[in-house]
Amino acid sequence: MGATGPSLEQLKGTALFHRLEEFGRERSFEETHALKVTDIALQLFDGLVPLHGMSDGERMLLLSAAMLHDIGMCKGIRGHHKSSLDIIMAGDLHPLSDGERRMVASIARYHRKAHPRRKHDHFSALKEDQQVLVSRMASILRMADALDRSHQSAVSSVDVEISSRKIKIRATSARELSLEQDALRKKGMLFEELFGLKPSIEAVRPQV
Repeated sequence: MGATGPSLEQLKGTALFHRLEEFGRERSFEETHALKVTDIALQLFDGLVPLHGMSDGERMLLLSAAMLHDIGMCKGIRGHHKSSLDIIMAGDLHPLSDGERRMVASIARYHRKAHPRRKHDHFSALKEDQQVLVSRMASILRMADALDRSHQSAVSSVDVEISSRKIKIRATSARELSLEQDALRKKGMLFEELFGLKPSIEAVRPQV
């Protein structure tokens, strides 16, 4: 495991979290799913620090994108990832700066479907180092979203084991995770493309 940052519970008292929560509620987002994906994304971020090398600043951007990744659902499920991009780009997410908000919008846009590409105007408008960071954070968000594929909070926590060929995500759950495993096979492809390691899930029963 890498260094562990503040938990989601600890971050709930911050001004940024309150603004994200307010922004989501104004658009009737699916709060339980957003919170679960955010919690898993932060745990994955911490466990994967030896690979991605990102800092606390990027962790806060990932938190923001995870909370708002499905915000576009207020305009319908079809193409909602693109709607999420548009809504975040046009929104006020103070205390995030305009530059940070643009990165968050791009991360949220890439939580499903196409991988980041320079032919996408919003992505090409970012600086090269920002493009790298957005791609890395989007790859983590996609995996976190896969781990709540059922939207039923089946996974209570995750731990990460990194080897030379793959990463194993030990997911604590009271049930089998075939749905999540299938989702991760698809949504883990961006992570594998970026880091050369294939993600997999090992379901772990909660201790009693």
